[in-house]
Amino acid sequence: MIKHVSAGTIVRAYVTPTNDEAKGSMTTSWWNSLLTGGERTDLMIPKAMVLECQLTDQSIELLNVQNGFYIVGDGYTITKVTVGQ
Repeated sequence: MIKHVSAGTIVRAYVTPTNDEAKGSMTTSWWNSLLTGGERTDLMIPKAMVLECQLTDQSIELLNVQNGFYIVGDGYTITKVTVGQ
């Protein structure tokens, strides 16, 4: 059960591409969209950037039902993850 975050919490993943086709997203552990529970949509990562997701009540419910959180994709390195407001 997710207990340490609430609606409005922002999760940030700092990423750096390792190839020209880098893409990724934040998902539940079932690889579904963290915001909707539907099919995930990967973002292109053309340069060092921050993937950001502001959690909602629905996001937290999805994290509980779908067993947690993943950062998925291909062609990039995660340099830091932060959780806060």
